Amino acid sequence: MSRSFALALALSFSLISLSQAQPSGGSFEEVWRVVKETRPYGADEELPARAPLKRRFPKSLIPDEIRALFFVRAKNYATSDSNLVLRSRTTTDPGRTNDLRGANRDHPKPLHPLGITFQARWEIGAESPFTGLFAPGVRLPYAIVRVSSGTRKATSQDKRILGIAIKLFPTQDPKKSVLTRNILTLDQFGFDSDTRMRPFHSDSGQGVYYTNFAPPKNPGAFLPRNLNRFFNHFDAPNEHRPVEALAEIDAEGQPIKGKACAPFEIVFRPLFQPRFRLEEGKPKGPRVKKLKSFRQVPQAKEDFQQGVVYRELPYDFRDLIRAYDPTDELKFEICYVAWGPGRSEPTPLGTLTITSRAVVSDGGDLDLHFHHLIHREQPKKASGKAGLIQSLDELKETGCPAGH
Repeated sequence: MSRSFALALALSFSLISLSQAQPSGGSFEEVWRVVKETRPYGADEELPARAPLKRRFPKSLIPDEIRALFFVRAKNYATSDSNLVLRSRTTTDPGRTNDLRGANRDHPKPLHPLGITFQARWEIGAESPFTGLFAPGVRLPYAIVRVSSGTRKATSQDKRILGIAIKLFPTQDPKKSVLTRNILTLDQFGFDSDTRMRPFHSDSGQGVYYTNFAPPKNPGAFLPRNLNRFFNHFDAPNEHRPVEALAEIDAEGQPIKGKACAPFEIVFRPLFQPRFRLEEGKPKGPRVKKLKSFRQVPQAKEDFQQGVVYRELPYDFRDLIRAYDPTDELKFEICYVAWGPGRSEPTPLGTLTITSRAVVSDGGDLDLHFHHLIHREQPKKASGKAGLIQSLDELKETGCPAGH
């Protein structure tokens, strides 16, 4: 039995035992309290920038994140003392840590360090073959949604890797402690990054979708290649984040009867219009050698309040998102994508509706965890790239109808 498969089994057993005995994910109220009350940042405060992880002196003079991405060999990941590897395990390897707390102050997470968080509601209305939390009629009033950058790049003039993580609480009681189910997505550009101005819309105004299957468009490029290499050590193929666990329980967190059926790919498309109108150039103002924020230009700061942004000025995606109001009816269409052969058009399943104002906080950035579920069968290391491709093809074409 391979180590990866053993970890998958261990995680499955831990999920079962925790759900039956002592759920350790926490209640919605408990987790949201950590997000909302642990050092929140007000609308007029400078948004936080997270410092790189500390180096492991005296063993390494190389910055820890560079060391983890480029110098730790595959066989050494299980025993590596890299801060990035050690702290990532809490999120990416719960089968090893057996720690499934939704809010975990003991192990601040290093991944996707800059983010903004909402409350949300999950509703499935369309008929489909899917089960569990994807089944028709499911309504979960309590969910937490976090939009974040996969790097420390936050402004519209940086190449950002944006993603949405969704934490579903399978209960109708916000005080009940449950084992949450998580969906992890990147935007349609994946690890290739993008410099668009607005996080949910292209510069032409078209909606940008987020998906749990985001293979790099240019897998040979420097950043996608090395990010793929790093995350494949925890779970391969990493460009696909499995969602089977959501199909195995009902809206009260109880195991379903019969065989579970989950989509291979799930997509979230914005059903709302852009909050800001994009203008070319920039307004007149004081000349600053290198602008860090649009707020350094008084006219731009005033225009921001009127819903106008300028292409040549830097805007933090968190500023753009927290300018939305719940009365704007922020809603995403939940869709599935059928595969085999080829990729079909997304088919609507339901909606994910934002139900609160956005929160930027240390609690959301550091303490809130969205645990990764790993694929239950891992390609053999010796099979290399061919094995990863074969594994993806099998995931797309086998099992549940219409896409798993």
